[in-house]
Amino acid sequence: MKKNGVTLKKRAVLIILLVPARSFCCVNCNPQLQSAIKASWQENGMAIVSPFMALLLITGFLCWLALRKNRKLLSPAAVPLLCASMVLGMGLGGFADGIVFHQILQWHEMLSNRMPTDNLLGKSVNMFWDGIFHLFTLLTTLTGMLLMWKVLKTAHNSDSGYFLGAGLLAGWGIFNLVEGVINHEAFGLHNVREAADRKEFWNLGFHFLGIGLIAAGA
Repeated sequence: MKKNGVTLKKRAVLIILLVPARSFCCVNCNPQLQSAIKASWQENGMAIVSPFMALLLITGFLCWLALRKNRKLLSPAAVPLLCASMVLGMGLGGFADGIVFHQILQWHEMLSNRMPTDNLLGKSVNMFWDGIFHLFTLLTTLTGMLLMWKVLKTAHNSDSGYFLGAGLLAGWGIFNLVEGVINHEAFGLHNVREAADRKEFWNLGFHFLGIGLIAAGA
């Protein structure tokens, strides 16, 4: 009886967990949510992809600079660490943006200027694209870590903490500036603070933060 009772409890908990998931939260289970995500991609696909592509090109260029053998920019020993830390800074800056502004403060989400988050469907679609955004920042961070490992195990490359810090700050600033200009200004996917009366004031503040981080790194 006790064994049957435990089994029934497990089944009850499973049902409690699965019913809400199947009713709305599961992307694979909810046709309405699937359609909304598909529609958001058809309407905003180019705008969504653009900042990712720009950051990907910058990342690729920095990786090339870090790994090439003949270097004339700055000190040859400093370039690899500086470029690797900039890639890592871009990834960590993206994480900081997503964690602070998207999740903790919830000032904006990926498509919050085009798809309001005041209902469950809009919130879920924005959450999906926030997940894609965080996946990109995770891959950028991992790329920076692997590049850093490659650089530091190679002889004659600098291991200066100054170049590490400079690269992290500059990379974070590059992320803010690229993401802000493309998402906030060019395509208007979201604003820094959607509920603010003067949205442009917060957007400009975000741009100046990016410029300040780059200047601090320099």
